[in-house]
Amino acid sequence: MVHQNLLSETSMITRSQSAELEKAIRVILPSETAKLIDLVDQMFDDYRQGLIHHNDIRRLIGIIHNKAEKAQTITRNCAPIAIFNPVSFIPPGISLLEAYLKLNGFTPVVLGLDEQTICKIANRIFPTVVVSLTLFHHIDKLAKLKPCFEAAGLNVIAGGVPFVYQNQNKQRLSFCSFPESFRELICKLSEDLSNENRK
Repeated sequence: MVHQNLLSETSMITRSQSAELEKAIRVILPSETAKLIDLVDQMFDDYRQGLIHHNDIRRLIGIIHNKAEKAQTITRNCAPIAIFNPVSFIPPGISLLEAYLKLNGFTPVVLGLDEQTICKIANRIFPTVVVSLTLFHHIDKLAKLKPCFEAAGLNVIAGGVPFVYQNQNKQRLSFCSFPESFRELICKLSEDLSNENRK
């Protein structure tokens, strides 16, 4: 009985948290991009701390994605940012990342994670790419593609579920960098863009 009460209390916290976030996100105007970015950062942090339920996050991501399409942003002058996806559908995390990149002025493009796609697209995308992994066995797939990414001259930023739950998985991908948040990802991309512009 005590266990059920604890579960109920936790459920109420997560429902309340996601309801508050949803309310805040829905009222944001297209001109208030910075506010939406802050709410996405808060949502991401809350989700990682277990304050938002997985089902609620999917609904919030849908709302954010729609808002990002209408948001007023200053477009950065660079090639599209590739988000490599190892599965045949767009998982919620990649949908959120795509929206977040748009809100920060980047042009994202979601691509399949395979050697042929990497080789074909390498000279048409920004030289820093993002790989979002959804399952643990995708780590092996990414590790095998190391020579392909290196030959194409692409820097790899990796993230996703396998690294949230088992941090030691990062050691198997020494050629990748692993930002801890979307904020850190944007900082890394901005830094790389600044370095590219100096060349």
